[in-house]
Amino acid sequence: MLDAEAGTATHWLADEVLTKLPGSASPNPGVNGVHRAADDWVYLSNAERKALYRVRTDATGAAVGAIQTVIDGLPGIDDFAIAADGSIILATHQHAILRLFPDKTVVTLTEDEAVAGATSVVAGRGASQGSYFITGTGGLFEGGKGEAALVRLQLPQ
Repeated sequence: MLDAEAGTATHWLADEVLTKLPGSASPNPGVNGVHRAADDWVYLSNAERKALYRVRTDATGAAVGAIQTVIDGLPGIDDFAIAADGSIILATHQHAILRLFPDKTVVTLTEDEAVAGATSVVAGRGASQGSYFITGTGGLFEGGKGEAALVRLQLPQ
């Protein structure tokens, strides 16, 4: 936690599942995406461990209880956005954007070359509500051209 007034930072949450795998030489980080849902769960993606986790928080934002695995075994989940319907839009570091539904169903939204090296997802607001904006590295870590991109994706109804 960052206390800007005191100029200090302390661990908010520490657990082995939030780190890289021991001895890994992968460029993937451990936990990277961190988002709080409306229901007081904080979701955390770990690209290295190919998993999405969550932990309950209290009114002060402190983590309470154990970290739970939401899903694992997916491509390296870098970042994500939580949709209004509770589904989660996942950037995979690859050419795919996935959608994880609350029942654990996973569908591929796109595998377009335009999202190569997908690294971040943000939900649109205002006139862009219902759209998701994805940044990509151009596949920099996967041998691609390394040309960065910003792509707008409209979710299917």
